[in-house]
Amino acid sequence: MPGMSDGIFQKGRKRFIKNQVLLGGSAAILIVLLLLLAGVLWHFMRAEQKAENFIRAVQDKKSGGVTMKELAEFGWEKGYCFPPYTSKEEMEKKLGFSSGKLEDNMINDNVQYIVFTKGKRVVCSFFSNREKKLEFDLPAEFTPKSTVYIIEEKAGKKLSVQSGELKADEPGKAEPAKVSEMKLREGDVYTFLQGPKSWRQRLTWSGEWGESFYDGGSFGGFGCGLCCIANLYSSLTKYRCTPLQAYRYAKKKTDYAGGGAIEWGYLRQTLTSLGFDCGVKKKPSSYQEFQKDIAASNAAIVLVSSDESSCFWKDTPGHYVTIFLYDEEKDKVFLADSGEPKRNRRWISLKKVYKSLKTASTWQYLPIGGYDGKKDEWKHKKADGNWVH
Repeated sequence: MPGMSDGIFQKGRKRFIKNQVLLGGSAAILIVLLLLLAGVLWHFMRAEQKAENFIRAVQDKKSGGVTMKELAEFGWEKGYCFPPYTSKEEMEKKLGFSSGKLEDNMINDNVQYIVFTKGKRVVCSFFSNREKKLEFDLPAEFTPKSTVYIIEEKAGKKLSVQSGELKADEPGKAEPAKVSEMKLREGDVYTFLQGPKSWRQRLTWSGEWGESFYDGGSFGGFGCGLCCIANLYSSLTKYRCTPLQAYRYAKKKTDYAGGGAIEWGYLRQTLTSLGFDCGVKKKPSSYQEFQKDIAASNAAIVLVSSDESSCFWKDTPGHYVTIFLYDEEKDKVFLADSGEPKRNRRWISLKKVYKSLKTASTWQYLPIGGYDGKKDEWKHKKADGNWVH
């Protein structure tokens, strides 16, 4: 039956052509996907190569000053150094754009995340711990013209900047607003106490939190860092909070679990969300550098220990305190010490603070620069609760 055979042949021919078209389309889609994947891998490999070249340039350079452009020779316009416990979302707010090339920096207290951008693109990014014998102490923002210093240390090399800040005449970094211009006085400084003895005696600055337990821990035993947050927020802004309110806010705003001492990363993250310009730092090799840093700050949280020196603190394995109102003429600071009423609200030598910085910790101090009310995500108006005003 010729007619039937022709029909079957035509149907088979159409089916064959259709299958060929489908195969061709699938092949085209596969080729496009492979090209896209190759492009992503190429960009990733280029970014990795840039990071490796930058690190190699730092390792190969001799000690001394050098511009960032000499180290990072690829095309970039702005650089950023994000401290520990900075989320990808926080980074994108700082950069002003979103990028799939950014990662959360939640590794530990000792890792910075360094990012180079051009326009609204991330051209290179890496974590500072990728090379064991290389340490980074860069400012929050830098440019190709920024001068950095390569320092030879026993453990390897360190890339740093003087006092951790950009030069005043460099673009891209506005001077932080000085709270000292608001004429902060001794009487304006809040100095909360954390412990049960202070509360039993109803001393000024003590509160009910002193003999209370939160999340399984005694606030009197772990609350020094939260007292520091409350001291800074209540003293340097128009807003107010108690250490207990600071505790609850830090738990809500960060991954701090409570019931124990708050770590440096969570301290910084909390203060940044309150609108403060701040960053954790290590004890400088010279007192003059530390002195200069404190003089340029509005206040600072410092971690002290009698294991380092018993010149002021005794039997103190580790304790956060706040220092205010640096007096250049006398070289003294106004101390807010939540752990001991006899030390609280005293003027002490800044040298004693420097000697007592706990070097066994990853970080030793956190200077406070300016405060921007527009970046304050809390704006807490009252220091409510049962405490002695």
